Amino acid sequence: MTLTQEITVPHEDALTPAEVSSLLAEWVKGTEDGWNKMFDVLEAALA
Repeated sequence: MTLTQEITVPHEDALTPAEVSSLLAEWVKGTEDGWNKMFDVLEAALA
């Protein structure tokens, strides 16, 4: 299975590109953690 999710970070125009990149990295990490937890629960339910 392949899952693709596009993440757009809402931000203020006053943020620097580095700050936007940092926010994006945080969102990506949180999203990956969330999906991994959901897939772990699904795996356990199907076992």
